[in-house]
Amino acid sequence: MTTRNSIAIAALAATLAMPAAARPADPAACGVGDLSGVVVLDCTGYVAGNLLSNSPAAVAAAAAALADLGLAASDGSWIEKQDFASGSTIGFATPLYGTSYVGLHKGGAGDGGPGTAIYRIDAGQAGVTMLEFELPGLSSAALYATGPAPVPVPEPAVATLLLAGLGVIVRSARRRRRS
Repeated sequence: MTTRNSIAIAALAATLAMPAAARPADPAACGVGDLSGVVVLDCTGYVAGNLLSNSPAAVAAAAAALADLGLAASDGSWIEKQDFASGSTIGFATPLYGTSYVGLHKGGAGDGGPGTAIYRIDAGQAGVTMLEFELPGLSSAALYATGPAPVPVPEPAVATLLLAGLGVIVRSARRRRRS
């Protein structure tokens, strides 16, 4: 065994012997700065493996992670998925509104190894379709849930025209009944 391996094993043993509260933070943990274009409210991961693969084990693990983030009604299936060979821009065809849930899998590039994180984000009411992943190694992204599109409120002039039109119809109906 080389000196380098001995040092690595000793460091690992020392870390594992520490109480959980004293252990250093996982350098591959997800964070609020991982995505831009939306507000990251919370995240869980990075966990080993690809939770976006749609295998039964991955779907069950994704459902548990989504429940931890507050989406208890999900069965872990995604609505839309994208795979990436390179790049960091995520463009979903489904617009994101309000509280949305997105899973990201990264390969072994950059800090940490491969793994999956799931994010609870606030996409606002404008309908976000593009997100930017701020870490290297994006492999795939999946959309699990998004809020409903906002219902447009008619302008006051439109509401006035609608009421005026309704008044004309009522008046015509009354005249016909009298005749």
